Amino acid sequence: MEEESGTALQGPEPIPRETLLRLGGGLELGLLMGAAFWAWRASLDLREALAFPSTAWRWVALGWSVAVVGNGLLLALGALGLWEQPRRWLQELFLPLFGSLRGGDILLLSATSGFCEEVFFRGVMQALWGWGWASVVFGLLHFPGARFWGLGAWATAMGAWLGWLYQVSGCLWVPILTHGLYNLTAMAYIRRQFLRRPL
Repeated sequence: MEEESGTALQGPEPIPRETLLRLGGGLELGLLMGAAFWAWRASLDLREALAFPSTAWRWVALGWSVAVVGNGLLLALGALGLWEQPRRWLQELFLPLFGSLRGGDILLLSATSGFCEEVFFRGVMQALWGWGWASVVFGLLHFPGARFWGLGAWATAMGAWLGWLYQVSGCLWVPILTHGLYNLTAMAYIRRQFLRRPL
């Protein structure tokens, strides 16, 4: 619950960091291996998409800025009581999931999730199934259940945004870095909220 005198949130106890790192690392490695196998079966060569042109950083800056501003608007809606779901995501899902992480853990998970998920969803799935299907499947795999439908919708929108960035830039590093930087920002915020919660 949120304290009336502040913004600190108190929720369930966090998942042990070792458990989260093992699960997260295993899932991301599985996605990367799946992407490699799928690309091999489809004769899909990602080397050109993984080139890094000088214009890529501008797309990364745009991608990260829009994602962070969008996330800030969601948090503002929750803080103002205009939409309860973002507050529930933070208290019931994200604090228990990421609250026990340390700085190095956040860097590691941000980097691996950005790289592995974007190679799978944008590099391979979007190339073979198209932008729309890749965005929807990305959202579905981030959907924690009907009670948190808004999070699934947000993840689908984020998937569509990352897919669009890949389409217009032609560089897979753009969604990889945007995704990783967004996760880094979000998990650092979650960790800060965890440390501020009442004991």
